[in-house]
Amino acid sequence: MRIIAGSARGARLDVAAESATRPFLALARGALFNSLLGRLEGARVLDLYAGSGALGLEALSRGARSAVFVERDRKAVAALRNNIARCGFATAARIVAGDVLSVLERLDAVFDAVFIDPPFPDPAEWDENGDGAILGRLLAPRLAEGGIAVLRIEGGRVSPPAWNGMAVVRDGVYGRSRVCLYERKPGGGE
Repeated sequence: MRIIAGSARGARLDVAAESATRPFLALARGALFNSLLGRLEGARVLDLYAGSGALGLEALSRGARSAVFVERDRKAVAALRNNIARCGFATAARIVAGDVLSVLERLDAVFDAVFIDPPFPDPAEWDENGDGAILGRLLAPRLAEGGIAVLRIEGGRVSPPAWNGMAVVRDGVYGRSRVCLYERKPGGGE
């Protein structure tokens, strides 16, 4: 897997062996980032379930100002550290090791773009409600007004969750993955 475009174009990304990381295929990543043209320049990015960091690193490569990567798998965190260094983004990137919901509960920052790529295919595993409601509630106040959240769901037939304060503005299926683009509505929040 490689960075597709921007300042780190062509940089090879490591993926941790025996981790739950699911690479985001180049075709789907390319389509996603082409749809985000102009929205990432100077953006503050949050990459949840970061794995290799491919989404956050691609955003940095395309002009994002900073990125916070959240990942709990130790092997994936080690690969992510290597990928950040290889791409030359050590000063723009920060890794927070831990469970996404726990990290979001204590994270005190606002982001312009959030990438959500959970390693599990079934939305029932997202939280105890089985519908991603807790994730959406924790995410909304950390997303700037007009900010975007990109959710990848394994299995193209699974519907995107409805999150208060956010509207689905784009929804596409790439192979077995569904990629949903949300935008925080003006005044949308908790």
